[in-house]
Amino acid sequence: MAENDRVRSWVMVNRAPVLTLWAAVVGRFWEVKEQRRKMRKEETVTIDLLHRAVPSKHTDEGLRALSGESPIHPESVQKYLESKFGDALEDFSNAMVDLAKSLPPSQLAEKAYALYEKFRPEIPSGKKGGEPPESWT
Repeated sequence: MAENDRVRSWVMVNRAPVLTLWAAVVGRFWEVKEQRRKMRKEETVTIDLLHRAVPSKHTDEGLRALSGESPIHPESVQKYLESKFGDALEDFSNAMVDLAKSLPPSQLAEKAYALYEKFRPEIPSGKKGGEPPESWT
């Protein structure tokens, strides 16, 4: 099997990047629905995304989450995700897109967080997020 044809079975990553990637995927599908609503340019809304209130603004480039008053640029999110997932990002992104596409938008919105809970990284009992597993020490 050629190196490019290998199937990735796991990757070591913290919860925050997994949640960020899943939110970006789910948000993409939500954005299509919201844009059909014909939001006014620069209109600010709060989106309930994965049990979080996400302030967002409709820009020329589409719906963007806000950091303070400024829209978050997709390039900065991409760079963050690449730094965390490395060369596994495309595989995991594609898998999440396939999962999102498998559900009607209303079910995706309803089940998105429960799905995340099923595939998010585990934190062993007695550990804090970000601490390496015992097997690493």
